[in-house]
Amino acid sequence: MEQVLTYSETRFSGKRRFELYPDKVRIQGKTFLKSDFDINVKLKDLDPNYEKLRVREKAFWSGIGLIIIPLVIAEILSSAFKVPFENPVMGLMLCFAVCGAVTCVVTFRKVEFYLFKNSSGIAVLDIARSGKNKNHFETFVEQVVSHIKHLEKAGEQPNKFDNMK
Repeated sequence: MEQVLTYSETRFSGKRRFELYPDKVRIQGKTFLKSDFDINVKLKDLDPNYEKLRVREKAFWSGIGLIIIPLVIAEILSSAFKVPFENPVMGLMLCFAVCGAVTCVVTFRKVEFYLFKNSSGIAVLDIARSGKNKNHFETFVEQVVSHIKHLEKAGEQPNKFDNMK
């Protein structure tokens, strides 16, 4: 089966590569510090009417925690235990807070996803507008929708062998 079109996305949490074929989308990817995957999604099962989502990376909220918690700990150490700010522990708390701030800055922008559902209304395929290849996002999504509609039309047409009984 020949491949039609490819699209790659890169986000803070990982990266995915989509290969569009006439009847399926192959998705290969890696999730940062978690897993690698290679899955196929059949297009005939998808609704061509996608939904748009804008989502902020989960790491953003981890960054907020990494700012707040060390600063609260530093305040408690300073006020309750009279630990001076020159203490290495206070420097470590400051380093954690700075790392949290950097994480927040890097992941602040929301990422746009197009979400495709199956006939039961369950989200099956999402594609993000992200990474170096994001200028090809619209073209890829249009091709996915076109292939889904083509498969729908092909499924509606009666089989020519049904009349031969």
